[in-house]
Amino acid sequence: MLTLLIGHTVFCVPYILMEVKARLVGLDPSLEEAARDLGATSMRAFLDVTLPLIMPAVASGSLLAFAMSMDDVVISIFINGPRLSTLPIKVYTQIKTGVTPEINALCTIMLAFTVVILLVYSLIKKLKRKYK
Repeated sequence: MLTLLIGHTVFCVPYILMEVKARLVGLDPSLEEAARDLGATSMRAFLDVTLPLIMPAVASGSLLAFAMSMDDVVISIFINGPRLSTLPIKVYTQIKTGVTPEINALCTIMLAFTVVILLVYSLIKKLKRKYK
């Protein structure tokens, strides 16, 4: 499991890094300087000013890394031990040997979960616009 964790971390960190880097380029440095002028320490200014501003980039990079991690079955197969079978490997091997009802149910659950997340996000966004 350790090699699988290290392999996926090495593979997925650049996705998060590029998202956060793009967000930091557009960030106004005077905001953190203003917090420092008002008496905040470096850590406090980072936690109160910079982190909330880059959090959407961290979240989107993490979701992208998760999606890429689920998609890269080949990497998982090569760095996986013989006793460990992750969900993407299990789905891939089941598809190669024959699709079973369990795989169909799993894919349906994953699709339904994604649709529910999108609907909740859409509703929250509409409610925010309505009450603004």
